[in-house]
Amino acid sequence: GCGKGRVLLLAAEHGFSQVLGLEISPALCRLAEQNVQAFGKVCPNAESIKVICTNILDYQLDGSETVFFLYSPFDYSVTDRFLQMLRQSLKEHPRNLCLIIDEFRFPELLANDDYFQQTLTYKYGAAVFHVYSHVS
Repeated sequence: GCGKGRVLLLAAEHGFSQVLGLEISPALCRLAEQNVQAFGKVCPNAESIKVICTNILDYQLDGSETVFFLYSPFDYSVTDRFLQMLRQSLKEHPRNLCLIIDEFRFPELLANDDYFQQTLTYKYGAAVFHVYSHVS
């Protein structure tokens, strides 16, 4: 989930035209929305941010999504189902897509994948980001 919204603010600050944060916790959604509101006072790009309170598996991808950032995401079964959702979306709406995952616990889910290839491993302090790309 988007938690308190920190990554959403960074994405907007760095010029993403649409930033969407999904979070399952209503309390964290409220905090993220408050942070977006406060951020809007100093950054005009805050209007590009939208927070939705939902389970990722209930969210309907619309085919416009191009970058996903996941920080220490889901358990195995949810991760597997989420990746299936992404593959189906790419099948229905071909596009370039980048998947950035920190603390990826299940790399076997993307090993020899027909849709995603690991293009980068980026280390920043103690964090290790795994970047997977789909090029249509």
